Amino acid sequence: MLASSFHSDPVTRCRQIIAQFFLDDPAATIVPIMGNEGFSGAQIYRIELGTRRYSLRCWPLDAPEFERLSGLHRLLELTWKLGVTQIAVPLRSRSGTTLLRVDEHLWHLEPWMPGTADFHQRPTRPRLGEAMRVLAHWHAAAQTFIPRSSELAWFASSPSAVSPGMQERWQAIRRYQENGDAIFRPKLANYADLEIKAYLVEIWKGFQALSSEVASNLAELGSATVALQPCLRDVWHDHLLFTGDQLTGLIDPGACRSDNVTTDLARLLGSLVEDDRAEWNFALDCYQKLRPLSLIEFKMLHAFDASGVVLSGMTWLDWLLVQQRSFTNRERVLERLQAIVRRLNNLAGRS
Repeated sequence: MLASSFHSDPVTRCRQIIAQFFLDDPAATIVPIMGNEGFSGAQIYRIELGTRRYSLRCWPLDAPEFERLSGLHRLLELTWKLGVTQIAVPLRSRSGTTLLRVDEHLWHLEPWMPGTADFHQRPTRPRLGEAMRVLAHWHAAAQTFIPRSSELAWFASSPSAVSPGMQERWQAIRRYQENGDAIFRPKLANYADLEIKAYLVEIWKGFQALSSEVASNLAELGSATVALQPCLRDVWHDHLLFTGDQLTGLIDPGACRSDNVTTDLARLLGSLVEDDRAEWNFALDCYQKLRPLSLIEFKMLHAFDASGVVLSGMTWLDWLLVQQRSFTNRERVLERLQAIVRRLNNLAGRS
C-alpha cells in the first residue's frame, strides 16, 4: 500500500494516483463528479482514456478500515469471477494492492460501469426480475467467499447465527427513543429551510408513532438464528444501473458486511417498489427461484423493511440537524425526504 503525499491540486493529484495503476497516459481526462451524485461523502472522479472509463474513488476519513476494504475487494473479485460481471472489481496498482493511502485518505480505481439508475422512470417487471436475479446470483457467489483471519469480523458466513443488523437496529431505535427529543426538537424549531423542515417534522412524528412497535418486532427476532453471509446492505435504486432491461452495473458496495440476505431484499424492494405488495410478491418469487427463504426469514424481511423506513428518516434528521451537512443537489434531498414520509405514512396505515 502506497503511503505518500501528492500534489495539492485535485486533478494533478488524481493524475499522479492513476499513474500508480498503470494509467500514466497524458491523454487521460479527469472529470470530477460534482456533488458525488450520492450521499456517501466519498469524492469520485471519472477517468476517460479513449473508449475506456474508470471511477477513481477517494474514501472519506471515516471510511471503513483498510482490512475491511481490502477484504471487500477480494470478495468483489471472487463474485465477478463466478459470473456476476455487473460488479466493478477494483484494479491492482503497481505495488499489487487495490488500495492506496494518499494524504491520509484511501483511494481505489475501478471500471466505470455502464447504464443509468432509472428504474423509477421505467419500473417494469422485466427490470425488477432482472434485479432480483442478479442479487440472488451475487448472494450465491458471495456465500462461497473464504475470508482471511483479519476479515472474519465482516465477511464470515455461518449456517446459524443471530443477525447483527436486527440487534443494531433495535439498539439504534432505543437510543433515539431515549435521547431524540432532547436532541432534535430544539434544532427543528430553529431550522431555516422551511420546506425541508416540514418534512423533518413529519419524519420525527412518524418515528414517535411507529418506533415502539418496530422495536418490539426487532427484539423478538433479534435472538432468532438464521444463515449469515456477506451482504451488500446498501443495495438500492441509485446503485442499480440499467441498460434497457439489463442490469449492467451493481455499484457502491462499501457497506458490505455479513448478515442475513433479507437485509438486502428489504433495502432493494423498499427502494424500488416501496409498498406495492403485488410487486414485492413478484420480486420475491423471482429471487426464490435461486435462493428460497424460510418462514423466519420472511418475518425478518418485513422487520428489516419497517426498521429501515423508520431509521432512514432518523439518519436524515442527524445529517441535517446535528451534523449540519450540506448537499449540492437540494432537489434530490427533497425527493428522499418525500419518499421517507410517504413510506412512514404507509407503514402507519398497516399498523
